[in-house]
Amino acid sequence: MTRVDRAFRYWAAAAGVIIMTVATACGQQSGEMQPEVQPEKLSSVVSRVIKASPDRESSSYAPPTPAVAQAIAAGVSELMNTGRASLESYDQVPVELPNTGQGDERSDSVVALVERGHPTAGNGLYIVRRAPMSQLVVQIPHPVADRYSEYMGTQLFAQSGARLFMMAGAHRNAGDDSADVAHRSDSTFAAVNDAVVQKGMTVVQIHGFSSDNHDDFGDVVLSNSVAEPSPTLRRLASDLEDGGFDTCTYDGKKCKALAATANVQAVAARARGAEFIHIEVNQKVRKDRSERRQLMRTIAASLRASGVG
Repeated sequence: MTRVDRAFRYWAAAAGVIIMTVATACGQQSGEMQPEVQPEKLSSVVSRVIKASPDRESSSYAPPTPAVAQAIAAGVSELMNTGRASLESYDQVPVELPNTGQGDERSDSVVALVERGHPTAGNGLYIVRRAPMSQLVVQIPHPVADRYSEYMGTQLFAQSGARLFMMAGAHRNAGDDSADVAHRSDSTFAAVNDAVVQKGMTVVQIHGFSSDNHDDFGDVVLSNSVAEPSPTLRRLASDLEDGGFDTCTYDGKKCKALAATANVQAVAARARGAEFIHIEVNQKVRKDRSERRQLMRTIAASLRASGVG
């Protein structure tokens, strides 16, 4: 073999490597050769977000700038409308729902926006069901602080067919209590709520209370945050009572201390013509796995019967 032949073979081989590298990169960019991302269980997504979120002792949490909050809100809206989101600070993760018997557990129909970082900036977790369409939004403003509320919320999201699950990204006491998103209008949670909640939608927000502080409020407190309960709320109260849950419904007087009359998301929902349902659950019910699951099943069934979800 001549020197020229050897040189030709060398440069041909090198060119082949370059071509293959470019083709692979192009294929990855176009999505043709990317490895399939396996869906993550719903409970696993929530657990790892909580572990990475600023805790109650954290001094690192600070309310986001308006630009950051609005960018994330736009990303959630984009995901709901197009199935994709352009957010550098979030990963887009397919989610596997538990088998609820509702027939909508396909992993390709549910996508989570999971904030990067450890700890994260505390901007929250947002999970979208792309199909079927729904007018229901499930919100958890105080994960961990209202113990088990995050898992009750995911159960309700899965069983009700809700369109969107929203969970705050930090303990309510983080950053000297500046992370209490139910009472702060400068949070990313509030910005997302304002961006997605529209007329005709229903927002269900789950909280927790202790009988040590409210010993005469029973198992569950329901409220629309206004004195006149809606037909949906009245039906929900009746269904919960029939299910064995001692329920107090705010009517302008009863259980007013837990009625969410100053809740930021409630005010925003009313302004947009949406219904807001505030649910407070006693600690003894939240501690009992069987009880809290039965509670969520009852709520999901009642909402479906009212045409919500």
